[in-house]
Amino acid sequence: MSEGPERKHTISIKIGADTWDDALATLNNIQYLLHKDGPGRCCVSGGVSSNYIVVDSELPGMTNEKYFAELDEWLGRERKKDNGTLENDGSPDDLD
Repeated sequence: MSEGPERKHTISIKIGADTWDDALATLNNIQYLLHKDGPGRCCVSGGVSSNYIVVDSELPGMTNEKYFAELDEWLGRERKKDNGTLENDGSPDDLD
């Protein structure tokens, strides 16, 4: 399956840590930085017990309506590739 459309904001985070608590502390720190600095944050950090990479990308023209229109088109193409067998793909029609 190919990748579908993306929403206006996409934040990719990769965390490496020695313990679960280190991972959660790192995630908490990233959340603080994103909240403080706002959109457009890209950073890399390496520490004694954890490291992370954060990339925030923004599609300025993307709206909620445009996203769902593109999602419907993409799902239609994917269904044709799968001969209509794509099940419960998360589209609004499946939520009824």
